[in-house]
Amino acid sequence: MQENDLQNLVQTLDTMSELEKTIGEFYRECAGFFRFDSAFWMSLSQDEALHSGALAKLSQMVRRKPSEYEPGKLSSGSALRTFISRIHSDHDRLKNGTLTMYTALLTAYHLETTMIEFGYADVVKTTNPKCIEALEKLSTASVQHRDKIKEKMKVYRKDPRVSRAR
Repeated sequence: MQENDLQNLVQTLDTMSELEKTIGEFYRECAGFFRFDSAFWMSLSQDEALHSGALAKLSQMVRRKPSEYEPGKLSSGSALRTFISRIHSDHDRLKNGTLTMYTALLTAYHLETTMIEFGYADVVKTTNPKCIEALEKLSTASVQHRDKIKEKMKVYRKDPRVSRAR
């Protein structure tokens, strides 16, 4: 792998790790704000922390043994950074009290859908079975999160005004 390709791959993995961490922080803040459903939000937050760690570990693996990896379909760094900025804006909206439980769930649903579109399993090409398995688990986890959030949305869709209170 050429040095430039290696740098692009590592940078993408590092930014994706940061993205997962940022999403986890948003979910953790939701857990504090929507205390009546904090277990739901904390579960998502903890999963995102694990995802962030897995991507950081993968980045280290690529750095250590670059010959085992090739860049796959990499999202642009600017697209990932823009997405992180959007999450910070959503976080601000939450802190300002402009998100209800339903709109926070809708935001989370969009976050997970976007993560699915980034296509974790396609970011790195490798024959390393542990790496392949980890990427597939990340992809599956995002789909599971999206579906879990969608189910929770049904509860609050009936009366989206419910849930502003802490």
